[in-house]
Amino acid sequence: MNKYTAHNALFAIIVVLLVVVGILSVWLFAESDALDRHERIRHQSFMLADELKQSSDDLTRFCRTYTLTGDSIWETKYWETLAIRNGRMPRKNGRTISLQDSMQKLGFAKDELALLKEAEDKSNELVRTEQIAFNAMKGIFADSKHQFSITSVPDTLYAQQLLFDKDYHENKERIMTPITKSFNLLDSRTRQNVTDTIVRKDNILKSILLLIVIIGALSFYAILTLRKRIIKQLLKVNLLNTDLDNQVRKRTGELEFEKENLTKLNEELKKERLNSEQNEQNNKILFEILPIGLALAKMTGELVYINKAYIDIIGYSEEETLQLSYWDITPETYVKEEQQQLESLNKTGFYGPYEKEYRHKSGALIPVRLKGRTVIINGEAFIWSSVENISQKKKKEKELHLAKEKAEESERLKSAFLANMSHEIRTPMNSIIGFTELLKVKNLQEEQKNQYIEIINFSGNKLLSLISDIVDISKLDARQLTLSYGDCHLNKLIDNLQKQFKISNLNNNCEVKTSKGLSDTVCSLSTDELRLTQILSNLLENALKYTDNGLIEFGYAMKENMLEFFVKDNGKGIAPDDCKIIFDRFIQAENNHLTSGPGTGLGLSIVKSLTELLGGKAWVKSSLGKGSTFYFTIPYKNTKL
Repeated sequence: MNKYTAHNALFAIIVVLLVVVGILSVWLFAESDALDRHERIRHQSFMLADELKQSSDDLTRFCRTYTLTGDSIWETKYWETLAIRNGRMPRKNGRTISLQDSMQKLGFAKDELALLKEAEDKSNELVRTEQIAFNAMKGIFADSKHQFSITSVPDTLYAQQLLFDKDYHENKERIMTPITKSFNLLDSRTRQNVTDTIVRKDNILKSILLLIVIIGALSFYAILTLRKRIIKQLLKVNLLNTDLDNQVRKRTGELEFEKENLTKLNEELKKERLNSEQNEQNNKILFEILPIGLALAKMTGELVYINKAYIDIIGYSEEETLQLSYWDITPETYVKEEQQQLESLNKTGFYGPYEKEYRHKSGALIPVRLKGRTVIINGEAFIWSSVENISQKKKKEKELHLAKEKAEESERLKSAFLANMSHEIRTPMNSIIGFTELLKVKNLQEEQKNQYIEIINFSGNKLLSLISDIVDISKLDARQLTLSYGDCHLNKLIDNLQKQFKISNLNNNCEVKTSKGLSDTVCSLSTDELRLTQILSNLLENALKYTDNGLIEFGYAMKENMLEFFVKDNGKGIAPDDCKIIFDRFIQAENNHLTSGPGTGLGLSIVKSLTELLGGKAWVKSSLGKGSTFYFTIPYKNTKL
């Protein structure tokens, strides 16, 4: 009994030592993780401290560059950098967090935070000086209460003096002092953490090695002492084998009986297997016809099994798809987000739902929505994913966004139009009222009286034209403007317009010419002559407004079954971008660079609407400084045929 007790005690000691080795191994791994964590915090801490220094240098550089160049992009960069540092704008990684909060989350010591806060506060003090420089560039200066309420001529030299004088440089240097001190404290603290962790790790490793040596020695001794016991046990085993043979013969007979029962059970299992295979086939059919893409992939991303919906999303054949990895169809911009989803998958067994893009075989990016989980098949882990093509959803969202922007733009243009309309109405009204009062003056000379009457008549016609434009555009919006078709002699209409504008044109340096595409015998057509005249008049008035010297030519030509009219001038011309919006309503009221004279911005919009109402279309070709040519078409319906 004493020998058995000694052997048991020896085994107990070995087990205890193994447990201690296991505990020390866990401790060793924990210290390794701690070492990695300390080194990572050390690196991130230096990055944040350097960011404070770099952001201060960037603010100075952007501000100085702005005062030297006057380019507003540097002012924009300045405020964006300051907003990112103060946590009012997202960083490149998408997070919105101030520099101070980032330092606190990393566990900066109070004395380190205090020094960095001091540096940040001094940096913020320079912001006041830099703001004064910004405002000086714009002609805005502070009053006695330090409020920027005084406007004057921009002072570039004063702004540059503020940012390049001795005081500014000294304040800049004072920012670096606490940053340097904080760097030294941070370096000392983090280096000490790393050193302490390394020392503990080495001590634990030495202890593990020592215990392994002791366990080996004790195990060798135990094997030697147990050898005799094993021999005795082998003799007993031989006796037990003889007894076991007898029991086996007996049991064999019993097993023969059970074999017959198993045969019957096997037949039943075959039937169950056939049913199972049929169910599996049904599931496979369902898998193939589902409208949602399904894919089974290895943990490395290699695709193993996919359905037709998944193949349709990426555009490859089934054979091509199975040769691909998950990463082959994932754009590099999603690598970081994919890593986050894989971390979630490893922790919880699930990922998503989340949205990303797949790279189609054609190169196009297809927006998709993914969701999945891990599954174990034959002891191996796989990723089971469902993939939904959300292209239509994204298209609808984009259309809604564009519609919202268009509605907001329309509202803004209407506001600008109303403001401009108020001015356009008051101007002729003031003229009518003012010169009507002057007509009451006694002993007024006949020449002056006629001059006042002409001004009143001109202002009245201008006001009537303005009201007509408003009425026409309102009718067009309500689709209540009706056309009055009749016989129109096109060449006479062209001649009458030429005479009318020659008489009304006050600019003697501008000549008006015509071009007729049909003879007098075939130029009669069925159309609304009043609206056709209105279209040409609006275009001619527009041409005269923008042409100071030169030639204005208008007319028409036959193009298949359509009449193509044109009004050409060699005036100021229109920029390419403005040509796209020139027919939009209120555009003159909103974009003052499109006009050099008064107007409501409705004339060209009315031209476009009336042309479309007559069954044609309107467009413009123009180059800046070379003039413009406005075109429109209407159907040709000859009344003489």
